[in-house]
Amino acid sequence: GSEDIKTQLANWLSEKYYSDISCTKLNITHKILPSELFMTNGITGALHLLISKYTESGNDIIVDNPTYSKALKMFKEYGLSVRGVPMKTDGVDLVELEEKIIESNEKNKQNVLFYYMMPSYHNPTGISISHGKRMKLASLCEKYENLYIIADEAYHFLSWKKANTYYPMADYHHRIISLGSFSKIIAPGLRVGWIYQNTLLENYSEE
Repeated sequence: GSEDIKTQLANWLSEKYYSDISCTKLNITHKILPSELFMTNGITGALHLLISKYTESGNDIIVDNPTYSKALKMFKEYGLSVRGVPMKTDGVDLVELEEKIIESNEKNKQNVLFYYMMPSYHNPTGISISHGKRMKLASLCEKYENLYIIADEAYHFLSWKKANTYYPMADYHHRIISLGSFSKIIAPGLRVGWIYQNTLLENYSEE
């Protein structure tokens, strides 16, 4: 992506994400850098990029059950074996999720095992995962070295509250990738999105 656009986007995201956040503070202090952003053709384009580069037909991908129908269709078109994890009232069932991770690793030994999720205002359930549960998801990334979480955060900024309730998932662990897009906050036809990975996270911490 254009360095000028990434610089402006980094400044805008830093303001939107951190200026008035209401959840428990993470053990990080950082401003998003242009080098941590990758511009995409919306979130769909980001998903196509990640799936085509890091998976092969027959690989497992873990998703919430239910999940976003277009993403589900895409994964099946790539020949991935979709493994659904039931949702609870506060988000994914973590016990079931870990069981699916163990089962997939025993079966396939994939270098990259993706878990696709929508942490804020989940489509179609509307559920937002708490800060505490996000920390537990990060602990699973720490426990399973091949686990990467794709956080579809298309709805992250769609809230009636003035304050931003949650950090982007990428701030919880370096193997969590946040996907964002202007299509839900400006106009559906504006297919401009980004991948954000927090490259400044050195060591995972539950503090």
